[in-house]
Amino acid sequence: MNKKLTFLLFFIILYCNIIQGQNKKVVDSLETLLKTDLSTQERVDIYVKLAKQYKNSDSLNTAKYVAKAIQLAERINYKEGKVDALCEIAWATAMKGYFSEAEILYEQAIQEAELASYKIGKANGLSGVGAVGIFQGNYEKALDYHFQSLEINEEIEDKKGMAKNYNNIGIIYENQGNHEKALDAYFQSLKLKEELGDKKGIASSYNNIGIMYNFQKKHKKALDYFNKGLKIAIETDNKFMIAKLYVGMSQSYANLNDLENALKFSSQAMSIYEKVNDKPGLVSTYITIGGIYIRQEKFNKGISYLKTALKISTELGMEQLSLHCYSFLGEVYYDLRKFKESKENLENAIMLAIKVKNPLQLAEAYENLSITEKELGNYQAAYEAHVLYKELSDSLFNEEKSKQISELEIQYESEKKDQEIIALNQEAEIKDLQVQRRNFYLIGAGILAILLLSLGFVLFRQNRLQNQQKTTALEQRLLRSQMNPHFIFNSLIAIQNYIYQNKAAEAGRFLAKFSQLMRAILEGSRYEFISLEEEINLLENYLILQQLRFENKFTYKIEVDDKLNQDEVSIPPMLAQPFLENAIEHGFKNLVQKGELSVRFSTTQDEKVLLEIEDNGIGLNQSLAIKEEQKTKKISRATQITQERLKLLNNKQVKKLSLVIRDRSEIQANTQGTSISLAIPKKFT
Repeated sequence: MNKKLTFLLFFIILYCNIIQGQNKKVVDSLETLLKTDLSTQERVDIYVKLAKQYKNSDSLNTAKYVAKAIQLAERINYKEGKVDALCEIAWATAMKGYFSEAEILYEQAIQEAELASYKIGKANGLSGVGAVGIFQGNYEKALDYHFQSLEINEEIEDKKGMAKNYNNIGIIYENQGNHEKALDAYFQSLKLKEELGDKKGIASSYNNIGIMYNFQKKHKKALDYFNKGLKIAIETDNKFMIAKLYVGMSQSYANLNDLENALKFSSQAMSIYEKVNDKPGLVSTYITIGGIYIRQEKFNKGISYLKTALKISTELGMEQLSLHCYSFLGEVYYDLRKFKESKENLENAIMLAIKVKNPLQLAEAYENLSITEKELGNYQAAYEAHVLYKELSDSLFNEEKSKQISELEIQYESEKKDQEIIALNQEAEIKDLQVQRRNFYLIGAGILAILLLSLGFVLFRQNRLQNQQKTTALEQRLLRSQMNPHFIFNSLIAIQNYIYQNKAAEAGRFLAKFSQLMRAILEGSRYEFISLEEEINLLENYLILQQLRFENKFTYKIEVDDKLNQDEVSIPPMLAQPFLENAIEHGFKNLVQKGELSVRFSTTQDEKVLLEIEDNGIGLNQSLAIKEEQKTKKISRATQITQERLKLLNNKQVKKLSLVIRDRSEIQANTQGTSISLAIPKKFT
C-alpha cells in the first residue's frame, strides 16, 4: 500500500488565522467600562466586544453577552449592533460543531444587515457562511460566499475585511489542491495586512505561505517563512500562532527527514495547545506526531496518537479531519498486515468521503480497500472496490484534462484575436501611408521636407514590425523544435508500455512529467525570460522523459553554482534543450558504452551566467567526418534555430552572448564527446 505518512495537514486550517482565547486584561477593561456612564448604543458595542473575547473558549459567556447586546439593540432599534452580536454567537456555535445552526444565525445577520444597509455587517455574515462551508467541506459554496463578501469589502474599501477574505479564499483553494491560487491569495492577504500594520495577521500569512511551500516541496523556503512568522509571533506574545508555526516547522523538518527536529517542534506545539485547551490544534499535532513515530517504526505510539486525534475530531464534528485519520490508520494497519483493522478504517473513510464529497480521498480509500480485500481473500469485494476506484480516478483525470484543454483553448483564442488586431493595425498604417503619398504630390515643395521625415518614421516603424514578425516566427519555430513530434510520440508510447505492463505508478509518474514539460514549454514560449529554477525543472522533466524513451541508455546530472540564486536569476527558456537533443539523438546514436550528460550553471569573472554542457558521445570532429563521408551538409534544425535566436538576442543587447562548441578531444587527450559553453551577460539575470 502506498503510505502517505502525511505531514502537511490538508484540513486543519481554521477560518480565523489566529484563534484567540479571552484576553483577561481586555475583558477587565471592558467590564470596567460597563460601570461608567455610557449610552445604550455604546453599551451594546461593549457587550459585542466581550462576546468576541469569549467566542473561541467559553460559549456560555459568549451567549450571555450576545443576549444582552441583542436585547438592548432591539430596544433602541440599533440594527448594526444586533448584526454584530449575531455574527459572534454564530461563530461560537460553529466552534461547538453545530454548523447548520451557525449558518442559520449568519443568514439572519445577513438579512438584518440588508435591512439596515449595513455593508460591513453583511460582508461579515457572508464570510461567516463561507467559514461554515469550509468546516463542512463544501468548498464551492464557501468560495461563492467569500467572493460575495470580498466584493462588498472592495466596494467600501475595508482592507481588514479584504485581507480576511483573501486568507479564507486561500484556505479553500488549498483544501481543493489548487496550491498556485492558494499561494496567490495568501500573498494578497499579506500585502493588505502589511499596509494595515497588522503584525498578528502578517505572522499568520507567513504561516500560510510556509504551508504552501511545503506542499510544493520547497521545504527550506517554507522554513524561511515559518521563522519570519515565529519572530513576529514571539514579539507579540501570540501563543496560538507560535504553536501553529511550530506545527508547520515540524512538517518541514519531517519532509527533510530531520525527524528529531520534527518531533521537537510538534511536541512544543502540543504543549501550547494543551495549556490553552485548543482541541483543533491538538488534533493537528497528534496527527503529525503519530506520523513521525510511524516513520520511526514506533507503530504502537504512532497509532495511539492517531486514535486520539480521531476521537477529538469526531467529538468536534470535524468530518474532514476524521476522514484523514481513518485513511491514515487504514494504511498503517495494512503495512502491519492487520488487514481486518485496515478494512474497518478504510470503510469508515469511504463513508465519510462520500458524506463530505471528497472524490480524491474517496478514490484513494477504494484503491487501498481493494488491495486489503485481496489480502483477506475477498476477491469479489476486491474487484468491486477496484472498479469503483478506476471509475473515480478516470473521472478525476478527465475532469482535470478537460479543464486544461479549456484553458489552452481560451489562451489560443486570445492570442488569435491579438494577431488579428495587429494585422488590422498594419493595414491601417499602410492606408495612412498611401494617403500621405497622394498628399505629397498635391501639397508643394514647402511640405516636402516634413513629409520625408514622416515617411522615414513610417519606414522605421515598418522595419521594427518586420523585426517583431521575424522574432515571432523564430519563437514559433523554436517551439515546434522543442515539441518534436518524434519525441512526443515516443514518450507517449513508452508511457503506454508501462500501462500495458501494469506499472501504473511509473506510468502516472512519467505522464505527470510529460504534462509538466508540455505545459512549461507552452508557457515558456510566451516569455522572453524565465527563472533559472523553472529552466532547471523544465530540463529535468525533458531528460527524465528522454531516459524513458531511450530505456536509460544514458545518465545525466544538473549542477548549479551556490552563488546563483535560482529564484532571482532569469535566462531565455530552453537554451540548453537543442544541444541536449543533439547529444541524445546523434551523439549517443552509435555509442557502445552508456551515454553521460553533464549540465552546469555557474558564474564567470566578468559577471556572466555560464551554461556548460558536456557529453561522451561521438564528438564534433567524428560527427563532421561522418557527414563528409556520407556527403551530406545537413545542419541540425534545432541548432540552427538556436544560433538564429542567439543572434536575435545579441541584436537587442550591448553585452553579447557568446557560444563555443568544441570537441572534447581538443580540450583533453583521450576523451571523446562534445563540450558547449554559453555565456549569458548578467543583464539577462
